Amino acid sequence: MNYEIGMTKNALQCHCETVPTAKQSPTGSPHSLRSLAMTYIRIFFILLFTYSFIPKIYAVQSISVSPSILPLTLTPGKTVTHTLTLSNSSQTPLPVAITVDSFESTDEDGGYVTGSFQSPLVEWITTSPDNLIIDPHTSRNITVTIHVPSSVAVGGYYAMIFITPVVPVSSGVSRVIPKIGIPVFASLGVDETLHSAVIETYTLSPTILSRGPLNMTIRVKNIGLSHFTAKPYINMINYITKNHIRESLPEKVILPGSIRKWEQAVFTDIPCGLYKAELAVSTGGGNWAREEKTILVFPYQVFTLSIVVLLLLSMILLKRRNLRKALKALFR
Repeated sequence: MNYEIGMTKNALQCHCETVPTAKQSPTGSPHSLRSLAMTYIRIFFILLFTYSFIPKIYAVQSISVSPSILPLTLTPGKTVTHTLTLSNSSQTPLPVAITVDSFESTDEDGGYVTGSFQSPLVEWITTSPDNLIIDPHTSRNITVTIHVPSSVAVGGYYAMIFITPVVPVSSGVSRVIPKIGIPVFASLGVDETLHSAVIETYTLSPTILSRGPLNMTIRVKNIGLSHFTAKPYINMINYITKNHIRESLPEKVILPGSIRKWEQAVFTDIPCGLYKAELAVSTGGGNWAREEKTILVFPYQVFTLSIVVLLLLSMILLKRRNLRKALKALFR
């Protein structure tokens, strides 16, 4: 879309530059007048195209949905209903279509793909309405109904509800239409106290530093039957003084069999000392996964410089003593 708009601006500039001036055509010949008229007609249609195209882009970016995630606890044979609120902050009416698709995690950073397999949850979900028009600066509700069969296996079930703006498609014009996805995380018959997490990776570097920060990498795997929300905490406890500092990291949803990763810098200012860096990952239901590291915070750069200075002073003093001895021996 940006490319097409950019081409339009260039075309507009090109046509403006070819407009004949009074100096170029002092006689006002019919050919010059006809060229001038055609130029203005082209400019008019270019401006009309740009004016009609930009609102569509703006409208696509002006929709919001609440809530952004649907966490559900399902029961066999029961029906559950939830409401999604769609808001249009643009100046024009916005038609949207609602669809449901399956999804699965593809990487440790939260990426996913849709349609790679068929989740049973997709068949259980219905939306009403599934097509609607949201007036400018107003909101509309969508009812999401989940019909759970009476016989279904225990575990986690996942789907994605997509909100897609309906934009008219012109022949020969390709458009990228973004859509909003609301993930549905459903668990059925899973005891929250049985959430199982394994810390696959926990690294802090460097392990000896003068102040901070620490570069941290954490990878947590879900080995349970259902999803859970993981929130890591890092406690730095001084072995001698018992003083501690703490940082918390953003929480992330981890699907069964998947791994989520955290990479960032932590603790930019750490007092000197020997520390136990304790990682505690909360997975809900009172469950925790823990691991420890040892970190030494010491101004080794200042210490190294001091040692070098002392060595230099010692060498200078030693040379002076040897010089004095040589002079005394020479003048005896």
